[in-house]
Amino acid sequence: MSELKYDPELPFAIEMQPGLVWARFLTESDAHDYVEREGGTFVDTTPKPKIPDDARFLHWFADAGNYVAIWENFNPLKPWGLESAYYSEEELLEEIGDAEVTVLVRKGDS
Repeated sequence: MSELKYDPELPFAIEMQPGLVWARFLTESDAHDYVEREGGTFVDTTPKPKIPDDARFLHWFADAGNYVAIWENFNPLKPWGLESAYYSEEELLEEIGDAEVTVLVRKGDS
């Protein structure tokens, strides 16, 4: 799947070749209908969340070092543990800033 530019007015794209946008659609169902009738590859260009819903361990690098946040959920309002403090998802996103996040999984879960 190609990395296509997000268009909020037409977020669903159809590629006939990788990187070659053939059509764009407002709704996912219209795009899937087009693929069934005409062919091509469906691409959802909607930006993905920085923290996926099922994430439990996050890792990122920042100027001050290497960080790991753990979803502990002792306090449902601040479920993320980072350096002996607890953060809401919004607060954690502020801490992460523009850094690229890696979602870690337990070895037994992979």
